[in-house]
Amino acid sequence: SLYDSTNPYSSSIKYGYESNGVAQFSYTATTAGTYYLQANSDSSSSGKYTVKATAIADDHSDTTTSAIALTLGTPKNGNIEAAGDVDYFKVDLVVGKKYLFEMNDLTLGTSGDAYLNLQNSNGYNLAYGYEGYSNNKAIFSYTATTAGTYYLKASSDDDSIGKYTVKATAVTDDFGNTTTTAKVLALETTLNGNIEVPQDVDYFKVSLTAGKKYYF
Repeated sequence: SLYDSTNPYSSSIKYGYESNGVAQFSYTATTAGTYYLQANSDSSSSGKYTVKATAIADDHSDTTTSAIALTLGTPKNGNIEAAGDVDYFKVDLVVGKKYLFEMNDLTLGTSGDAYLNLQNSNGYNLAYGYEGYSNNKAIFSYTATTAGTYYLKASSDDDSIGKYTVKATAVTDDFGNTTTTAKVLALETTLNGNIEVPQDVDYFKVSLTAGKKYYF
């Protein structure tokens, strides 16, 4: 556990618990000075260990304040250098437009999963994707409800480090995804549709007569 000099015996600033034989975490110092690491085990364990602190060169900021801007359709390389590392990117979205967001796992490892969150300027999570069984990528779509700057938070599960790419792409939707923008479907007429991105939905509207049976 990590403590600062103002309250070295109170609540820790950050901590790590053991996974695969290692307790690890990362931290960005907010002030210069002396910090304290407390090494301990659970109440029933004893034995030897090693402890180490390492300065890391972070490729991307872990705050929205200095987030790297993404160009739509162009992937950006990133690296989760240490456990608990997060990287922020920013992208400008147009109201009513649908976008696809992807984080491709390059070297996070077979046990590591990529996580990608979309946030607004207030830090509220709007949508997310996680790797799981999705072909080595975290992927999701989102239709912007307001115009402006949005933020993507790229991370991995607690004990995974490695490289990735992140990308935001504008999507042309063939049919509206709300009842307000539903496409009229005439009886006896077939319309072709396309689920362009994961979580895409298309709405159609049809006029029916009471007492009459219909087949869809």
